[in-house]
Amino acid sequence: MQMKKCKKCLKYTLKNECCGEKTGASAPPKFSIEDRFWKQRMKARGLLK
Repeated sequence: MQMKKCKKCLKYTLKNECCGEKTGASAPPKFSIEDRFWKQRMKARGLLK
């Protein structure tokens, strides 16, 4: 089991749902210098054309 965070009430939980919504990861993904998908993420954020 992994720690998750409710996006609505901002509480940490081990459950998949809280406040009637799905919970998300509580920590960002690990950094990798060999990241193959950096361009796709930057485009999705609007930082790259």
